[in-house]
Amino acid sequence: MMREYKPYIREDIRELRDFFAKIILQYPKFLDTTGYFPHRNIDTVFFELNESLRHLQGKLGEEAYLKLRDMSDRARAYFEADLEDKADGRRKGCAIIHEMEDLVKQVARARRGRSQ
Repeated sequence: MMREYKPYIREDIRELRDFFAKIILQYPKFLDTTGYFPHRNIDTVFFELNESLRHLQGKLGEEAYLKLRDMSDRARAYFEADLEDKADGRRKGCAIIHEMEDLVKQVARARRGRSQ
């Protein structure tokens, strides 16, 4: 029996940071290799990312959230343009995902600094 795919929305910034690595590892097909989620694809992966960003918007701050959403859209466009991994889309998309990770790290550091 095939399980219905239910997107997982990240609950905290640490989970979001882990998800960036998962995105890079799932390129170019964004398929689930475990067999548990056969409906996973680029649409569901970026839905999860964007909904996770929306869910964490308050923790990220409005400016970082808007920047991350723009970066998400750009990374997806690069990945979609190179689903066969034959052009430069992987490098460009992964570079943006790494920039997103860096931005989230900066936000997390700033939040920790304010709470001390």
